[in-house]
Amino acid sequence: MGGGPRMTESRVSGLPVAGELLADKYRVERLIGVGGMGAVLAARHIDLDERVAIKMLLPHLPTHGEPVARFLREAQAAAKIRSDHVVRIFDVGRLDNGAPFIVMEYLEGADLAQTTEARGPLPVEDAVEYVLQACDAIAAAHALGIVHRDLKPANLFLTTRPDGASRVKVLDFGISKVSGGDVSSSMGLTSTTSIMGTPAFMSPEQLRATRDVDARADVWALGAILYALLTGSPPYDGASNADVSAKIIRDEPPPLASARPDAPAELGTVIRSCLEKDPEKRCPSVAALVEALAAFAGETGRAAASRIARVATGVAPTLKSSAPPPIRQPDGPTRTASAWGETGSESRARSRSRAPILLANVAVAAVVVFGVVKLTSRSGSTTVPSAAAVSMPIATATSTSTSTSTSTSTSTSTSPATGTATAIAASAPSTSPSAAASAPRVRPSAGPPGRPTPAPKGSSGLFDNRE
Repeated sequence: MGGGPRMTESRVSGLPVAGELLADKYRVERLIGVGGMGAVLAARHIDLDERVAIKMLLPHLPTHGEPVARFLREAQAAAKIRSDHVVRIFDVGRLDNGAPFIVMEYLEGADLAQTTEARGPLPVEDAVEYVLQACDAIAAAHALGIVHRDLKPANLFLTTRPDGASRVKVLDFGISKVSGGDVSSSMGLTSTTSIMGTPAFMSPEQLRATRDVDARADVWALGAILYALLTGSPPYDGASNADVSAKIIRDEPPPLASARPDAPAELGTVIRSCLEKDPEKRCPSVAALVEALAAFAGETGRAAASRIARVATGVAPTLKSSAPPPIRQPDGPTRTASAWGETGSESRARSRSRAPILLANVAVAAVVVFGVVKLTSRSGSTTVPSAAAVSMPIATATSTSTSTSTSTSTSTSTSPATGTATAIAASAPSTSPSAAASAPRVRPSAGPPGRPTPAPKGSSGLFDNRE
């Protein structure tokens, strides 16, 4: 919008001039361009200090009726399309005389017709990437049932992203068609009102009956645009619109190789499939065209092609589940709990597995102590066995300590014992502090858990009865 030739207000009388305030908030800066039915002005929002583009009908056109209705429906159609490659609509309104206007984003750059005129035929990767970006917008439009019907290089505007990358914006949905209704309006810069569209980029069926076309008419136009970007001219050319229209209906399209020998032959095949006269034989959709063009695009274009294909087919990208993976039950002891990434030692795993056994042995030991206390109380004894004397097998231990025998009311014997013993002390009340103090300290061995070691000769394994 901002890159076309600057025109003076003298070309069209009755248009707002520089400095004039529209709708009490948009100050006109200059006239950008004039078409058959409309004009585009550069203006600035006085409160936001933001530059915008304002499109309006030419002053000689009526301010009511079908032209105005179509003009406003065009803004509605463009506003519904959610794509970074469609010009954004900010506002609509009316002038004091009732004439409608549309406020949209202001773009710096040039359209692709001006670009090819200045640069000549474009490199293959550039041309393909520009068309893929246009496909992004058209795929989103088709998903809403909107057919553009006026795609051409002049309606694809090349601007720049903030990061410096090129970006194509689709303009002028003025004669677009919506499924179930026609929102057409030859509003923007289309130079003729007798034909709804530009003949050089119109499909055969659109030349015959504009209202009867579907999304495949846009596919035809995209193929013709790609041919023009690669060669510098559309596939069908002539001295007049009538001549061009006759060739499109009658003649086969020229092969790409005849005008661009260095272009890949397969790319020529893709363009040829877009230009089939019979819609049933044509490349069937924008999604199919994007898939075919992805191989000829650069890395950025191929990444965009994947996203555009999802928009075109209406298939959302597959989302990975956020649920944790199922916990795998190991066959044996393991050092890691793989389901959540936690780590642990084998000794902690053994400790957890021995806990029930430990509790059971403590309970048995408590019963035994209770029994011993009963027996000694019946025999008149005043001393209960020491804590070291009451034991249950639980883990193998190597001991070099001194073993203290059971104390009774008549005698106490202590003898050294060197060897292997298995014991876990169960404490009990004792009237013999010295006996409790002499209880051996047992350290766990490296042997397997839960396997009792036979008691030393002369011992029952529960009480040390050596005499």
